Amino acid sequence: MKSLVTLLTYHLLFSSLLIFIIVSGNLPISEIFLGLVFIPGLNKGLTYLKIDSQKTRILNLALYFMILSLPQLMLISSGWKYYLLLTIASLSSITYLYYLYQFVKESQ
Repeated sequence: MKSLVTLLTYHLLFSSLLIFIIVSGNLPISEIFLGLVFIPGLNKGLTYLKIDSQKTRILNLALYFMILSLPQLMLISSGWKYYLLLTIASLSSITYLYYLYQFVKESQ
């Protein structure tokens, strides 16, 4: 159960930092995909804390794409980009919730 709390704490910190950077406008959206470099770092940090599971890697990636696509949905109101971002946001949200449920079941 301690690993679940640690994982959720890291996700909360990571997502709040990334959302703050996106909202403040310090990082252009075209260069935000460089943030994919931080996903292996987050995975390595969780491995160091002895939270090593394939589910955590998928959770981290789903969280990243969810954070990336949800703010963009507010900016783009129509066209094919809206539907693409809506699909990415929906799939990553479903994936995140499913693997989080699996991780909770595994930790109990």
